[in-house]
Amino acid sequence: MKEVLLGSVLALGSLGLISPVQAEQYQFDCFTEVQVTEKNPYYKDAVILCSNPFSIADPVNCYKEALKVVTGLDKKHAAVLLCTGASSTAPVECYKAAMAYKSSLFSVEAAVLCSGSNTTMPVDCLKEAQNSDSYLFRREGVHLCSGATSMEPVRCYKMARKNDSSIFPDEAAVLCSSRGGLAGFGILQHGFRY
Repeated sequence: MKEVLLGSVLALGSLGLISPVQAEQYQFDCFTEVQVTEKNPYYKDAVILCSNPFSIADPVNCYKEALKVVTGLDKKHAAVLLCTGASSTAPVECYKAAMAYKSSLFSVEAAVLCSGSNTTMPVDCLKEAQNSDSYLFRREGVHLCSGATSMEPVRCYKMARKNDSSIFPDEAAVLCSSRGGLAGFGILQHGFRY
């Protein structure tokens, strides 16, 4: 399994962020920690979770916290999505806020919304977006606000809908997404699978 991690090791090393030897050790230690934490993990999930850690603790601690609050059939997958590349447990706090706001969100939708977030801004963005347009479906709202760090996606969305009456809500959401373009839309459109 150590060989599978080498692809992301090369990327980190090429960026000069950490040496390839350090990156390999971080990733392998993270992977090992996930194996200890989770008795029966999917190897692919552990590899993805540990694909870019700058410390062993950050994604693993986030994952442990996520497993306590994430529900649903895709619980482990949603926790991995939520915590991949995490630098703290902040994505879990965002996830909790998302589920408190909209209990009808699927766990994967809340994970997509909050993945990599350091605040609850994606939830605030979603609230504002849904309050501003009753035609905006939940899935498109999640895509629009996924990873938002400000209310800019909502401002863009409102402007697009106001200035062009022929633009549909899903098109405006893709246009104005804080993640840019179609990133993440396929996950929500076609289901969460690697």
